[in-house]
Amino acid sequence: MTTDGTGTDPRTRTGAGLSGAATQAVLATSGGLVAAFVTSALAPQLRGDLGLTAARLGVVVAVFFATSSLTAPLSGRLVDRMGSVRVMRAALLLAAACLSWIGFAVHDWGGLATVLACAGVANGAIQPAANRYIGRLIPPHHQGTAFGIKQSAIPAAMLIGGLAVPVAAYVADWRTVYVATAAAVGITAAAVRRPPPAQRAATISAPPPPSRKSAGSSAALIVLAIGWGLASAGSNALGSFFVLTAVQAGYSAATAGILAMAGALCSITARVVAGILADRQSGSGLSIVAAMSAAGAVGIALLATNQLWAYVAAILLGYGLGSGWGGLFSYAIVTSYPKRPGHATGITQAGASAGSCLGPLGFGLVAATGGYPAAWLATGGTLLAAVAMVLVGRRMLRSAEAPLRC
Repeated sequence: MTTDGTGTDPRTRTGAGLSGAATQAVLATSGGLVAAFVTSALAPQLRGDLGLTAARLGVVVAVFFATSSLTAPLSGRLVDRMGSVRVMRAALLLAAACLSWIGFAVHDWGGLATVLACAGVANGAIQPAANRYIGRLIPPHHQGTAFGIKQSAIPAAMLIGGLAVPVAAYVADWRTVYVATAAAVGITAAAVRRPPPAQRAATISAPPPPSRKSAGSSAALIVLAIGWGLASAGSNALGSFFVLTAVQAGYSAATAGILAMAGALCSITARVVAGILADRQSGSGLSIVAAMSAAGAVGIALLATNQLWAYVAAILLGYGLGSGWGGLFSYAIVTSYPKRPGHATGITQAGASAGSCLGPLGFGLVAATGGYPAAWLATGGTLLAAVAMVLVGRRMLRSAEAPLRC
């Protein structure tokens, strides 16, 4: 029996290690993302006070994800030198400072964009730190579940953003919401802790599965990165503009926020369930990723009808399925490239960050010129293009390595 030096089998404590590490990662990642999603959810209130139009909201969200994408690869070496916990704490404190800055000192949309650029730096630093945190603590046969839980931080941040809408409408103004959120992120920074030595030692280093890579695998990785980028573009456009367009369609701001919260819960459920299923199956799961993206494309395209019922369908299909496969995709890349998971996920994360940046920006520009129906149709088409790229990448992987069963 393998022990961790304390006389016990580390497998007996896998559940505790999984829940603890995943919870810390979710809290930290949500804290890094919440500034962008609170801003998106409060867009109707910010429109009057800060002049935040649809196109400007796209620019603001794009700036956040652009600085995140630039910071994430540069933060990798810092994480390795300083440790995951120190970087997560420092980045969360920066995120809290940015939220406070918005609440107290921002008076126009240009200032909002500047502060969100700084908040994007914090988010970019948290991402590799949280990934390393999970990688060191979770054994391989539970990594699918762990990645699914960790990726639920994105809809969790949407959930917080949705909650901010009724609070701003009925309890306090939007500035108070930012300040209160800053306090919550600061508390999260204090709550993130280094796990005890026994728990760190419990991580099981299983040998990677056999793999015969060819030159085609690198091309497949690039294709899959493009696919994730296209899907991220569509998903982030939905998260950024759902509340604003729902209000335009006839929902009250509070009801639109509640719908966004329901969508976030659907997405969290989908991510965790997909991760659990990934741990129980031998294939890469990329075909499931493609199917979920296709369902999301249908849900988002229905918003072009501008009917109230379409927003409920978008919650189930667009939020729940269309953005619920992030953990499954990350797990698929790690298992498909066991000898170089850091390099592989770095490339795909670059694609996701680029899509997260360009999606809201593109939506805002299309909405400003052609209206919201055209923007939602274009967003649905983006997810369909992502389906095609994922299926092509899956086929290239199957051709490149015989042992992989996609």
